[in-house]
Amino acid sequence: MVSGRRFEQVVVSPRGEMALMRTVHPSDFIAVKRELAEKPGREAEKAPKDRLQADVVQYLWEETLSHLAPAS
Repeated sequence: MVSGRRFEQVVVSPRGEMALMRTVHPSDFIAVKRELAEKPGREAEKAPKDRLQADVVQYLWEETLSHLAPAS
């Protein structure tokens, strides 16, 4: 994920403070988590969590965030 694309978004705290959140692009996060979930030898308790994290971020990206940044 270190070499992945960057994603930046202004976020607002419950107290109204603003900050710039910098993170890995959601599409890259999804791809890495899906790859980890299918990796042979992945610890049995981690694979379902990886899949769930990928599913949640994919849903959020498709339903609410995709307009914020191009997918490529």
